[in-house]
Amino acid sequence: MFAALWSADTLRSIRRHHASFESVCPDPTDAFERWWSGDPPTRGRHATLVVFDPIEGKRSDRRRWVGLADLDGLRPKYRDYAGAAAAIEAGSGARSATGRGGPSG
Repeated sequence: MFAALWSADTLRSIRRHHASFESVCPDPTDAFERWWSGDPPTRGRHATLVVFDPIEGKRSDRRRWVGLADLDGLRPKYRDYAGAAAAIEAGSGARSATGRGGPSG
């Protein structure tokens, strides 16, 4: 399991080296999705990459994570790690990658 921050820096790196990430994390997000919903897999190993937002959103349709297969057209929620750290520290009031307040823009 590899969780990466949902930031512009991270998305740029993953997109630039997509084949490398795909070879190291070839599994779909099924096992992670089960674990996230409270039903962890009981067997096997899973090599999965997810792009993760550390701040829970207020909207029910706001995703906390996205798998490697779903990165096309995905916009960053944070500019970089410092922006995410500031948003966490401020309780989601920091500037996002879009330049608007809050982690979701």
